[in-house]
Amino acid sequence: MKKTNKLHHNRPFLTHCEAEVIDIRPKGIVLDQTVAYAEMGGQLGDAGNIRINAEHSQEHIRFHDTQQGFGRIIYLDDFPTIPVDTAVYHAIAEEDLTKFNVGQKVWVEIDTNKRFAHTVSHSGIHLVLMGLEKLMPGIYHNIKGCRIADSSARLDFSITDKFTSDDIARVEDYVKNIIALDKPMHTFAHKKEPEAWYWQLDDYIIPCGGTHLPSTGAIQNFTVRKKNLGRNAQRIYFDFEPQAPPYEMYNNT
Repeated sequence: MKKTNKLHHNRPFLTHCEAEVIDIRPKGIVLDQTVAYAEMGGQLGDAGNIRINAEHSQEHIRFHDTQQGFGRIIYLDDFPTIPVDTAVYHAIAEEDLTKFNVGQKVWVEIDTNKRFAHTVSHSGIHLVLMGLEKLMPGIYHNIKGCRIADSSARLDFSITDKFTSDDIARVEDYVKNIIALDKPMHTFAHKKEPEAWYWQLDDYIIPCGGTHLPSTGAIQNFTVRKKNLGRNAQRIYFDFEPQAPPYEMYNNT
């Protein structure tokens, strides 16, 4: 089974790396390692460039998406069921597939602007969830879907007692306060599975393998809003304005 070493877990602010092509499929190029985040847990996949013949060529091939392949399914009592040891497919235009060969050395580089937007999006929706938990403890277990994208993130809940406009205003104030305090956020791996990760702020810990900011203060202008999806369903949004990445945070060390 071909699998990709996912460098973003332990080095989340690494922007590029050298890699070797280990498989070529219509859905994308598989590398032995990558800095790109493959879509999972609601967070959209990274985009970026692959430079072929790294020592002799300046040709950059764009990959517009990154997706997980099949892998080993883990079953842990304290963690959701997820695939691990997967291949990561870097999706490129069909006409560019012939430019690659198995065994070829390349450089892969992420689109830092897109990665930073997803990182703000993911960290922000976690803060919103913390605020919602203050109003309705255990709401985490009612999550039925999520999406983390460039300018907005959302959580879908299966609930009968829905959040009111006053509730949403209170959550927004709660998030603003946490941002103002510039609280540190941490991620760490499960003791038994190196690809099963947790996110933590203070004593609040949830399973999450997405990309996150080191602290809350990096989040700027945002709003929280709600949308009713039916009798027993509600969607909560975290919307934010585009902001330039703090490039000093992204490195290659």
